[in-house]
Amino acid sequence: MNSYTRSISRRRPIILNANGKHFSAGHDLSPDAAPEYEAFDLFSNVPAEGLLKLYRWEAKYYLGLCRKWRDLPKPTIAAVQGACIGAGLMLAWPCDLI
Repeated sequence: MNSYTRSISRRRPIILNANGKHFSAGHDLSPDAAPEYEAFDLFSNVPAEGLLKLYRWEAKYYLGLCRKWRDLPKPTIAAVQGACIGAGLMLAWPCDLI
């Protein structure tokens, strides 16, 4: 996204929208989209190192993505229709206008 932010004009806003009935039904659930950490049972005794690895991964990818959208040098608009959950909210919330 860094090369993109350097090349865009500041005159026009970026508009995020969807083609279907809903803006977003959440995360991509395909096997190829699985995060790179091992899954664990929420009710098991998870070692602190495992949780720390999970939190670092989420901060890098989820929070990092939101901050990149928030810091774009031009207005961002999320044209939300229908459901907007999970990753859809993570794209919409950092926008200047929803």
